[in-house]
Amino acid sequence: MATPLLKQGSRGAEVRQLQQFLKDKGYYKGNVDAIFGPKTAAAVKAFQQAQGLKVDAIVGPQTWGAINALKATSQPAKTTASKPASTTTPKTAAQSPTVPQNAPLGYLTYTPLTDEELRRMAEERVSPTYSANVEAAKQAAERSKQALEQQKEQIERLYGTRRGELQELYDIERQRASDEALKRGLARSSYAADRQAQVGELEAKALQQLQSDLALDIKQIDQQIVTLEQQLADSLKRLDIDRATEIRSAIDQLKQEQENKLLQIQQYNNQLAAQERQEQFQREQFDWQKALQEWEKQFKQKQFDWQKYIDQQQLALARARAAGGRGGGRATTSNVSPYQLAYNDVFNSSNPAGTFVQKKYQYMSVLSPQEYQSLEAAVNAYAAQQKSKQRLSNVQKQRSSSGYINYDALIVGGNR
Repeated sequence: MATPLLKQGSRGAEVRQLQQFLKDKGYYKGNVDAIFGPKTAAAVKAFQQAQGLKVDAIVGPQTWGAINALKATSQPAKTTASKPASTTTPKTAAQSPTVPQNAPLGYLTYTPLTDEELRRMAEERVSPTYSANVEAAKQAAERSKQALEQQKEQIERLYGTRRGELQELYDIERQRASDEALKRGLARSSYAADRQAQVGELEAKALQQLQSDLALDIKQIDQQIVTLEQQLADSLKRLDIDRATEIRSAIDQLKQEQENKLLQIQQYNNQLAAQERQEQFQREQFDWQKALQEWEKQFKQKQFDWQKYIDQQQLALARARAAGGRGGGRATTSNVSPYQLAYNDVFNSSNPAGTFVQKKYQYMSVLSPQEYQSLEAAVNAYAAQQKSKQRLSNVQKQRSSSGYINYDALIVGGNR
């Protein structure tokens, strides 16, 4: 599992874990809020300086290595009574699962972000582009509006100039009409007045037309401004819709990133659990072998003790025969001794123990007490041997089916 690269502006569960570590070590005094801000950057710099690392407030592989090294020395691996620490039983490299480099000892934990935190992170991802697009749209609209306003001012100035020229032209026309009437001697006649009125009427019509043209041009420009403002509103609305869509997409991406990280942590924890199970199995194998060796030792000792007892009984019987001490009224001319006949009768049957129980009174009548005890000891030894073999077979079956060995029952049973 690769270590993340964290720096100022980063957010998420890794930042939260970093802040908690720095706070535990006394470098960070702020809130554990999963936001890599100035306080977190200052704490990282202090930690890097204390560890002799490059002081750049960027948590990269070297800084993570120092953090994990401190965690390894201060935090023991997670163990339970049923899962001893992995250092108690050595394992071969082929049996060891692959553990991520620079990973802290024990099981990893990961706290997913809340929906509100995911939304804030998504908005922070989208907001820079959205804000830039909104600002660009507003500036473009403002430039266009200023151009139209300037165009209005130019038209008004142009119409003002034309108005002045028109008035000047009609003033000249009035002066010409007055001069003409004066030449004719009609300066105070109705002709002169009509002529002046006619010029004034033409001037008024021309000025009215000029004002109408100006109003029409201004109206067209104002309409363009209204259209421009409507286009800006539509653009901002589309940007808002795009922003909402991008936020939703960013949230989905963040959730997928969280799911991937959770999966990685789960895989690592499962790997560690499998490693611990393998170690536990090896310990059980070792304990089972040790218990089996102890049981075999006890079994051989009991066999030896039984054989020694039988030999002693047979020796005592041989000595009694040599002394001529026989009982039970047996015939002395038989080539085969009564003890050998009884022994063959018991152990040539399919159930020696059962045969001995059924015929014990018959054997007691033909054997001496020492011979009877010797035969009984041989039967008991045989029965104990058969029980031990059966118990060992059951243990092997139990091991192959469940992998669990009841060592207490094995030892106790072997002592019976």
